[in-house]
Amino acid sequence: MEKKFSDMIQTSARGSMVLIFGNILSSLISALGTVVIARILGASRFGILNIALIPISAALLIIDNGTNTAMIKYLVEGRLEGRWDKIEGIALTCFTLNVVISLIVSLVVYVSAGYLSREVFNIAELETLIRILSISIFSHAMVNVSTSIIVGFEKMEQSIKIKILLSSLKTFIGPVLVYKGFGVSGAALGHSLPLLFAGVFGLSLAYLNIPQLKPRLMISMPILRNLVTYAYPLFLAGLLYGGQQRIFEFLISLNVSTDTMGNYSAAISFSVLIGFFTSSISTASFPLLSKISPEDSVFKMVYQNIVKYESLVVYPITLAIIALSNEISLFLYGETYVQTPYFLSLYMINFLFIGLGTLVSSNLLTSQKQTKIIFRNTLIYVILATPMAFYLIPKYGILGYILITLTAHKVGSLYGVCWVWKKYNVFADLATLFKIFAASITGFLACRLFLHFFDFGLFLNIAFGGIIFVIFYVFIILLSRCITKKNLEDILSTIGNYGILSRFANYVFKIMIEVARE
Repeated sequence: MEKKFSDMIQTSARGSMVLIFGNILSSLISALGTVVIARILGASRFGILNIALIPISAALLIIDNGTNTAMIKYLVEGRLEGRWDKIEGIALTCFTLNVVISLIVSLVVYVSAGYLSREVFNIAELETLIRILSISIFSHAMVNVSTSIIVGFEKMEQSIKIKILLSSLKTFIGPVLVYKGFGVSGAALGHSLPLLFAGVFGLSLAYLNIPQLKPRLMISMPILRNLVTYAYPLFLAGLLYGGQQRIFEFLISLNVSTDTMGNYSAAISFSVLIGFFTSSISTASFPLLSKISPEDSVFKMVYQNIVKYESLVVYPITLAIIALSNEISLFLYGETYVQTPYFLSLYMINFLFIGLGTLVSSNLLTSQKQTKIIFRNTLIYVILATPMAFYLIPKYGILGYILITLTAHKVGSLYGVCWVWKKYNVFADLATLFKIFAASITGFLACRLFLHFFDFGLFLNIAFGGIIFVIFYVFIILLSRCITKKNLEDILSTIGNYGILSRFANYVFKIMIEVARE
């Protein structure tokens, strides 16, 4: 039994490493394209593009309805049981459902583009943009369903291929069209066309890697009922949360200038640095959490280790970005994005709550079919945030919205953490969390002191500041035994051979192992 759990943990760890390395590459490629578009368009035009994305984001609430998460859960179960009939029925039912719903929603958004641009946003230019972007709704659904099938079979390398293709196409098509004079319309095409190509590629990849799965439309009503029973709390939670977010975005668009909107969008775009780590660990750990139960001997250890390793990565990156926010903003976006460092620093504080287990608890609840608790988390947030938004956003604009994410949103998330603590008797290791936070703060202070006394130009300030942060952070982490020699050896054994990044990681980890304590 212990050997079985060990193998599952090793598989999850390797999956996390594959996703992390792949997401680093795809996110850097994608970020490059976003930066180029933002610089060429300027803050105001970049803000218009993001306003055009508001109705698209609202439409995606119906597309991201929880059935793909349910599919991953049941595919894992079907594979454990060795039941191909169950696996095929789940995959094809979910695929068919996504095709039908996404086509309908795409058509509705396309037809309503004129009304939205004239009557809702009062910006005539948005009509063309919304129609171009409506193509991305169907494409987004195809990318999601193909990725979910691949993740359900724990073929993480294949899911990374989809992401890298998508980010590469976005970085090439969008900037080229904008540079050639197509303006915001070119940026919109640069968003939609890559998703379409990635959707086709993803489905082809799913069926090529799972040859037993024949591509066809099919709905099994018993399977559909199971999917809906599992997914409807997630769908309602997503609808409540996402619907409220779209209302907040609409309030923001009415109360701030397009220039301020562009500054905030630039700040949010940079937060993908955190996302590719958290999403990698979350995606890889979901099948693992779906295979174990609270009665298993390794349950608490798995939960606390996921929280620990997320925090080891998220805390230093968060505080490093805050420390270097002004330099990063000037280097990437230029002097027209004057508010971006301020928005970026405040927004990054949200990620510090991950150390309490907010992300892992949500993943755990979903894996254990406790999706109704996810709905309660969201309901708490909606009840608290709605009155706050109608006061804070008109009065304080973007700052008011960030204050809502730092207060009301965290109350909802912490409800889920407390529920998991009470139900399963598991909680984050607070002593370890304190050590990680202390090490990150030490790196932050060292970086800020360096920037205060020295100025070598933007690029070198960012490079040297980052290096100083890492040196102090790693030194304190190793000194405090927050991560031991055995931990480092375990991580190193999972890295494997994934190209240049893994070879560099091998070299760094071997040095750390020499320094680390037993």
